[in-house]
Amino acid sequence: MKLEYEVGLIANNISEFKQVVRKLDLTKQVSNIGTTPSLLRCAMQNEELTTSEIALLILDAQKFYNVKNALDEDMLFEVAGLVLSEYKHFNMYDIALCLKNGKLGRYGKIYERLDGGTIMDWFTQYNKKREDLIIMNAETQHSQTKFTGTRTTEALPFADKINKLK
Repeated sequence: MKLEYEVGLIANNISEFKQVVRKLDLTKQVSNIGTTPSLLRCAMQNEELTTSEIALLILDAQKFYNVKNALDEDMLFEVAGLVLSEYKHFNMYDIALCLKNGKLGRYGKIYERLDGGTIMDWFTQYNKKREDLIIMNAETQHSQTKFTGTRTTEALPFADKINKLK
């Protein structure tokens, strides 16, 4: 499943973006790393729009919880800016998947308050799980492609030359 994203997609068609995210899980997302532009690449195209799209996703999570003490516009953009600066290696699907997991309660319960610290903690937890899965996938791939030949004690043709250099 190739995920396609370009700056402005969320702002222009958030419902289509959400449909893709609903089907997404961390395993699928990690397998698509490198095929979707990172936040850094998006910010290089248009930093203001990238920050706005992150803020839009955070606002959507906030609406989901319908909290009394909601983040105001300035705080939304401050948290979005922090996410952009701290998680440049993420892509928009990572942001949306992290917030989806937060909505599902995978990072703890929310008691009538969704603040910047809580959201940043979600990203920290998501990043840890993401890194663990990337490492596990890399180890699995390495063990599958590892050379399985047998070693011999027979000297290699260039071993004499190496020994002379010592």
